Amino acid sequence: MLLRLDEQVALLLLQCSSFVGWEMELFSSQAALRKNILSVGAEYSTKREYATLG
Repeated sequence: MLLRLDEQVALLLLQCSSFVGWEMELFSSQAALRKNILSVGAEYSTKREYATLG
């Protein structure tokens, strides 16, 4: 598969941009997951404190 140089550059840029988009998506989903875990943990600890207080 022989491509002209500008076609190779365009293909490379396309691959890079799709990879960066995928990485950003992964990062944002990890951040959202971490936020959910923190909020659930905080909710659990306050419920546990209420339970111990009676």
